[in-house]
Amino acid sequence: MAIQQGRNIERLLIIAFLLCALIIAFIIVALGARLRSEIPIAYGYIILRNDSSSVVLADSRGYVVVDQQIREISVVNGLIIGRTVDPGLDAHPGWSFPVGYFIVDSRNGKVTAGLTKDELIKITGRPPVMRSILSWSLFN
Repeated sequence: MAIQQGRNIERLLIIAFLLCALIIAFIIVALGARLRSEIPIAYGYIILRNDSSSVVLADSRGYVVVDQQIREISVVNGLIIGRTVDPGLDAHPGWSFPVGYFIVDSRNGKVTAGLTKDELIKITGRPPVMRSILSWSLFN
């Protein structure tokens, strides 16, 4: 009797594990389907995913204006504000954009880059409230 109960518990654990694995696989597939390679931001600008690790900002013509790995981005009063990070081993040859905060003025296309957080606050008048690239991908 005790052996039979042990086998039943073992079967239930296996079923629970398989069910969890199936749910996790479904979530991964669903998220992957939502992660688009072109994500519209504002004013014709788009986030481009060149590959699994490379995220850049391009204008409406497809010209890349921020060619460094973007981690966060926001849109405030005609300005596209973001933060780039050091891509480390994923760096692409020819990337020249400085790491730090950047501002793209959508009215004239002017790009100011390599800013510290304090410099950004001095220009914009307030701390940035940014969204992750994943957030833009899933909820836009």
